Amino acid sequence: MTESRLVTADEVAERFGVSVGTVNQWVRQRRIPCIRPTRKTVRFRLDDVERAITTPKADEGAVP
Repeated sequence: MTESRLVTADEVAERFGVSVGTVNQWVRQRRIPCIRPTRKTVRFRLDDVERAITTPKADEGAVP
């Protein structure tokens, strides 16, 4: 099921079982995509967040 509606950090935290602080940290680290309709407002598309946290980065797990 595709979830294209915009949700808050609280809803992302609840959906993925993490704290709102963790969601905000992921945003600062650019680990998850977000939409900023205003300077202080942040919204997310659950599909995009789920894809971002389940897809490993190219440099994660790499053995030198």
